[in-house]
Amino acid sequence: MRKNFGMQPWTFPQTVFIIGSYDENGKPDAMNAAWCGMGNDDEIVMCISANHKTTKNILQTKAFTVSFATVDTLVASDFVGVVSGNDDPDKMEKSGLHEFKAENVNAPCFEEYPMTMECTLRAYDEDNCYMYGKIVNVSVDESVLTDGKPDPAKLQPIAFDQVNSKYLVVKDVVGNAFADGFALQKLRTRTIQGDRYIVYLSPLLFISCFFLPVSSRDIHAPRGPRKLCCDSVPRDGTARGRRRNPGILPACPAVLD
Repeated sequence: MRKNFGMQPWTFPQTVFIIGSYDENGKPDAMNAAWCGMGNDDEIVMCISANHKTTKNILQTKAFTVSFATVDTLVASDFVGVVSGNDDPDKMEKSGLHEFKAENVNAPCFEEYPMTMECTLRAYDEDNCYMYGKIVNVSVDESVLTDGKPDPAKLQPIAFDQVNSKYLVVKDVVGNAFADGFALQKLRTRTIQGDRYIVYLSPLLFISCFFLPVSSRDIHAPRGPRKLCCDSVPRDGTARGRRRNPGILPACPAVLD
């Protein structure tokens, strides 16, 4: 049995982003934010209100960085989320974070965070608190690389459990993305309006759909022109990373349920 909680802002869990920015005098600031995510291949979207010091800084400098909080930086990461630069001018000194300027944008990086996105401001929707940034570069400390790629086991990023107000560590590998699901690949049959459709699910695409009529009218009556089992149906097509709208693509009705 399920329990209903009504409307809740729960995505479970959430990445902990540390947003770095400079004010008009070049003073660095950092903010803990979890309501963020990818909007496109080169775009990050954040939900931050206009009254934050970070928001004011970014609107002035048109640039910011996004780092990923880790187990080693948990206390400092939480601190920059509970203390505002609007209220405490010594916030960054108290945090213990050490700032250096990003190579590609006018925004600070912090030595304690091994992985950082460098971004420029694309737009800010003050009414809905949505900030859109263009990702210019991702810099990663070599200490958290394995075979030239970021290694979660070394980085140990933390995630925010908004339901219980806890931080969780993300590091263990439990499966292979876009691979393990193919274990369920098989021939499927489905009877539609008295006719049997057999669909083959290929590892890459629905390569083909075959219509094999087995209804009584097909057995006792001469066969007419061969039917096609694929109808053209619209697909909004959100691909991984980039959102694409391919328009009308062929899709087999036997696998659209």
